[in-house]
Amino acid sequence: MTQTAREKREQLIFLGVMVVLGIVGIFGGVGYGLELDERVGPGLMPFAAGVLMLLTAAVQLVRRVRTPVAEPAPEDRDDTAEGPDARLVAIIFVMIALTVAATYLIGMLISVSLLVGALFLLNDRTKPLTALIAAVAAGLFGWLVFATLLDVPLPTGLLGLI
Repeated sequence: MTQTAREKREQLIFLGVMVVLGIVGIFGGVGYGLELDERVGPGLMPFAAGVLMLLTAAVQLVRRVRTPVAEPAPEDRDDTAEGPDARLVAIIFVMIALTVAATYLIGMLISVSLLVGALFLLNDRTKPLTALIAAVAAGLFGWLVFATLLDVPLPTGLLGLI
């Protein structure tokens, strides 16, 4: 497998963003607390997600650095096709960053539910009802599994919501 210099640069930027988000997750998790009254604390999930992001980014970084670079033939180049994909990826990264930031204000469950709804809406803008149902379903699922069944306290943010 080979890649162009542009592809390699884009992938390394992507991995850089993943590393930053992983570090934010780790520090946020430690800030919320990994343990609470000798039980799992509200920061364990963001901490674990951050660690997994860093491990994944490290594995991908090694793969990307080892993959040889080759310039595509002129007939294979299609600079117009990459534009929308790059913008979409950028939008998704901004949405994830906003979700992480919103977690500190409105809590993890609501933030992630809003992210799910927004991703559904981004995927198909003609179905806002589907996006709303997906957001509510994600929130209910997270609350049912983590708060009710596993009794894991999730970060509630500064406002102390859910």
